Amino acid sequence: MSNDEAYFIGVDVGTGSVRAGIFNRNGLLVEYSEKTIQTQNLAEDFYEQSSQEIWEAVVLSVREALKLSRIDSTNVRGIGFAATCSLVCLDAKGKPVSVSPYNNDDYWNVILWMDHRAVEQAERITATGHRVLKYFGNKISPENELPKILWLKENLANNFKRVEHFMDLCDFLTFQATQSTTRSLCPLVCKSGYLASEQQKTEQQKSRLDDTSGWDETLLQEIGLNELVKEGYRRIGIQVAPPGASLGNGLCETAAMELGLKVGTPVGCSMVDAHAGGVGILGASKEQNTLCENKEYLYEKFEERLAMIAGTSTCFMASSSKPVFVPGVWGPYFSAMIPNMWLSEGGESATGKLLEFIVTNHCQYPFLAQLASEKNLHVYEILNYVIFLLSKEPKMTPEQVVSRIQSISASVMKQQMNDVFTHSSLGEIKETKNNDTKLCGEDFSLKCLQLTKNIHILPYFHGNRAPYADPTLRGMISGLGMDNSVIALAKLYFATLQALCYGARHMVQVLNEAGHRIQMIYLCGGGMASNELFLEQLSDSVGCPVVIPVQSQYSVMRGAAMLGAVASSYFSSLPVAMEAMSSVQQIIYPKGQESLVKRHHDHKFQVFLRMYSDQIAYRNIMGQSL
Repeated sequence: MSNDEAYFIGVDVGTGSVRAGIFNRNGLLVEYSEKTIQTQNLAEDFYEQSSQEIWEAVVLSVREALKLSRIDSTNVRGIGFAATCSLVCLDAKGKPVSVSPYNNDDYWNVILWMDHRAVEQAERITATGHRVLKYFGNKISPENELPKILWLKENLANNFKRVEHFMDLCDFLTFQATQSTTRSLCPLVCKSGYLASEQQKTEQQKSRLDDTSGWDETLLQEIGLNELVKEGYRRIGIQVAPPGASLGNGLCETAAMELGLKVGTPVGCSMVDAHAGGVGILGASKEQNTLCENKEYLYEKFEERLAMIAGTSTCFMASSSKPVFVPGVWGPYFSAMIPNMWLSEGGESATGKLLEFIVTNHCQYPFLAQLASEKNLHVYEILNYVIFLLSKEPKMTPEQVVSRIQSISASVMKQQMNDVFTHSSLGEIKETKNNDTKLCGEDFSLKCLQLTKNIHILPYFHGNRAPYADPTLRGMISGLGMDNSVIALAKLYFATLQALCYGARHMVQVLNEAGHRIQMIYLCGGGMASNELFLEQLSDSVGCPVVIPVQSQYSVMRGAAMLGAVASSYFSSLPVAMEAMSSVQQIIYPKGQESLVKRHHDHKFQVFLRMYSDQIAYRNIMGQSL
């Protein structure tokens, strides 16, 4: 088999869908397929899914991608899986066990990552002050697995006893594929308190001399999960492997038949989706064909790069050769993403979801959705164009704006936007090709910024994941008026984009203050990574280059495919695969340090920080009432 015939499948299980992609040895997507999955939401903060439905969607996606690609399954060298950090509950026969207190239907056996039912349990675990919490930013999130398991014990005791396997969703996928119960180091370290580095372990842990040495029995005992210790940790994992390790004997007969692949096809140990996204982008370089086996050189480059995986929520991944402790930020985790490197993980709990919430709940949304459908555009593209129009003619009335966007063709609209962003994203002063849009990089930015000068948003509508690590925080909007026109929605949308950028800036600031040395952001995701207005705001507000890898919207799938490539031994290590299978498409540079744009963002970032302080002050005042 020649190198050109080597393909790798990456499966990405997100919040709302399953995607399976086929990649060549250069990391380019050949074909993919996507299937939606359901979420049951019967009460506030309760979000549940079905592992059965998820696996069925995996099967359909892989088979359809193979069919569309017309690739012979014998040329698929390996397969890897990535998924949200959701908790799957299975009985001794591998069958689902219900996690729902409302219908107790075993079909719903997955507590979704965004489920916040275990806030009280998370607070109690945090209150122990246990030494393991040092590696979680000193605060456990209700999105982690231990609070969820504890909630099940305290609220669904009979179901808790029935569970034989508590698995992260990504581990469930490899279990279905191989029948191996080996857990991935990635979710265990990041979501369950497993300690992977010898320097983290007590002498008693080291004496166990097996994979269970990563579990600190005193933590589990202290938080009320002593039975997991007495059982020898079998329900949470007694065999552990690093991401990309080859599992079992590859695809088992049943899974191979379902997926349409060869029995024994290598299966890579899995990852949480955000971490797979980091793997899928951080190796990208401007220089092509520069494959390097020098790990020290690669690791030095990784330390300068922050992975920003934007989707429903956003995750920030910062790597370092030594542990860096950042209050309110998860980690440092050892070998959770890049082998032998420490990982600090922050995040914004709602980003794409927040933007969707703001836009779809506005009275102008139905009109814009219909218009976008007629023009075969996304609503956000229409809103970006409204901001563009207002930057040129700030005194346009809502009627004039509507008339303009109704009369202009989608191709002309896109061309005008491409012209201005091509130049503004480079931070250069150049006239656009279209004589009707003579806007310079900084001039365009300043005119846009003027539109939201007095509209400020704190984007913590679903709490704050980092650096405050407070799921009870809520969103705030300052500067609303009585206007409910398309213009008002566009400004609110733009202010939300900016708020998300200030959240990213806050993350970079606290990471670097703690000891990281981030110099650029590597961004992947769907709409965020292709939204030029957002990219310009991100680069200018944070003050560093933003790198967009080739086919960035498929980065999680690509990272998963890399796990299959390493499992097959096609590449010698994960860092080598990262470099070989990713490349740079675009770099957005910020305006200069002395620019008026930077000064504006500096001032608005001060308001962003002040809004959090104000919310805390409001709570303190109201705490003195009833």
